[in-house]
Amino acid sequence: MRMIDQRVFPRIYSLAEQMWHIGERLPYNEFYSRIQANYPTLKILDINYGPASAEKVPADYRWE
Repeated sequence: MRMIDQRVFPRIYSLAEQMWHIGERLPYNEFYSRIQANYPTLKILDINYGPASAEKVPADYRWE
């Protein structure tokens, strides 16, 4: 249970973006920027979110 936030967020935003988006896919950089725009809200809500992409995983990150 203590890792649920890291496993769900920000992936849930990515899933919603892909499922509800109408039209052509967004360029990755634009899509990723939209996902990152949610980070301040997650911090305010004290949600301990995980990395959004493999490139952002720190070397010492633990997926416990």
